[in-house]
Amino acid sequence: MQNTIFIISAISAALIIAVVIPLLIAQKLKLAIGHITRTEEPTATASNNLRHEIIAPISTMTHATQQWRIEIEETPEEEEFSLEDGEWLPMAESILLKQAEEVVDEVQDTINHMASLPVNPEELTSKLNAILSNYSIFKNTEYFQAINNYVILAAKRDCDIELSDATVNQLWL
Repeated sequence: MQNTIFIISAISAALIIAVVIPLLIAQKLKLAIGHITRTEEPTATASNNLRHEIIAPISTMTHATQQWRIEIEETPEEEEFSLEDGEWLPMAESILLKQAEEVVDEVQDTINHMASLPVNPEELTSKLNAILSNYSIFKNTEYFQAINNYVILAAKRDCDIELSDATVNQLWL
């Protein structure tokens, strides 16, 4: 049951990341697929205008005498997208942040339970592996190294067991 819930939440998070976030970014960057207009004569782009004209290849033209023009609007430099704008960040970051908090809480609960017993390093790494292997969503994110650092510090602080970076990286597999 818990695995099913995790799979559903992982799929939901992946869909949000793959679909919603690019749409929000595209809107912020004012990216457009472009609109196609037919002109009798191709027009030149003014140097102060931020529009590009792309002429389609002859093989795509329906009438050889007409030119097709695709206009794509660019974002002026002062309106360029930056991470400080943060309009789309709260949703994507909050999902990962909440998941990271769950991982850290679960790791801390496990370490607290292990610290109350005589600590066996193999048992600790086995239990941490069972937790971390379920959260492969963090690989290639800034949270991956942060969680690894937390695991190393918590194991040293609470269980007096030193785990290496390589050992903790193997726990994710």
